[in-house]
Amino acid sequence: MKGLNRVVIVLLLVLLPVGVGLAEEPAPAPADEALLFDSEAELAALEDLYRTVLSYQVVLARQGVGEDLVRALVFDVSHYVDEMDNRYELSRLFVDDPRIEQRFARIVARGHLQAALLHAEGIDLESSIRHYRRAVELIGREPSGWGEGIEFFGRQGELPEATELVFRIAPAEEILERLEMFWSAGEVTRFQIQELDPTERATLTLVRVTSESDPHTEAVFQLAAERFEARAHSGREDFEVVLPPGHYRVVSSDGSVEATDLKVTSGETPDPIVVNPNTFSFALNDLQDGCVPRLIHNGFPVSQLDDLHYGTFLVEVGESCDRRLPDKIIVSQRSEVTLRTEPERLDLLREGQPILLFITLPPGETYKLRF
Repeated sequence: MKGLNRVVIVLLLVLLPVGVGLAEEPAPAPADEALLFDSEAELAALEDLYRTVLSYQVVLARQGVGEDLVRALVFDVSHYVDEMDNRYELSRLFVDDPRIEQRFARIVARGHLQAALLHAEGIDLESSIRHYRRAVELIGREPSGWGEGIEFFGRQGELPEATELVFRIAPAEEILERLEMFWSAGEVTRFQIQELDPTERATLTLVRVTSESDPHTEAVFQLAAERFEARAHSGREDFEVVLPPGHYRVVSSDGSVEATDLKVTSGETPDPIVVNPNTFSFALNDLQDGCVPRLIHNGFPVSQLDDLHYGTFLVEVGESCDRRLPDKIIVSQRSEVTLRTEPERLDLLREGQPILLFITLPPGETYKLRF
């Protein structure tokens, strides 16, 4: 990576002439591998890796750091933290003392928290959230409950003729506030790609219809669009990307797949966006005006009940409706509708429970709803 000095650790192997001293020493007796494991040495190795991760804070804090350098930086950080994770999982095989294992877990969790910060600074919100979740998983609770401060805002020190890095120890609550500030620039958006062959998948792309156009938002979207294409084209049927608030569209470059529109709203995690060429229709029984539901799909009002795409439909009714309707209707081609289905003889108004009857028919036909 350009612009960064790497520390190279050279291991010297001293080779003895063949046969020298070997005949005099008996073969070592089999030993328990657990007895050969040095927990303090392993902890020191994890702490060295953690200090390496911390040093990237200083690099990122410099003025004029370009986008290419930032991407290379967060790539290296992920590499070091993944190594910490791997060493932790291996160490657990040889450690029986829960207190020692907890010490390992804490230093690795701190590494993931630093990675979450650095990825957030580098606009990679998805990786930031992933590292944060791993940190919480390792300790079993949010960082605010760890009971210790975290290194924050690293800078080059001022001691003459010395390499010195200085960090401020910040409360975990402050770390989380900063992360949430970055995370507010995007929402985790889940896509489900169904019933498309590899050729059709290879044509999919995610485009922006309208959204904020500042450089930060642009960088978040461009990374999300790259990951959407990579995951959709690779054959993944269920995946997530982080999108800034705005109106987006999944389109096919050759028009072989009908476009799917979606709206992302700040502070609201969207329901899964289903990309499926097949459609269905809804049919409603006669209702009083105040109880006629208004359906919202992917953030947009549904104007008609025919040729609908699968997914989640939010249900809204007027205040004059005296029935309690469900909040959502989730329709999937591959499974039953996610709501209680009752025989018609039980379709009676009961306080506190939604009245809803589905008669499900094959894909492409009509789902009859009785409220």
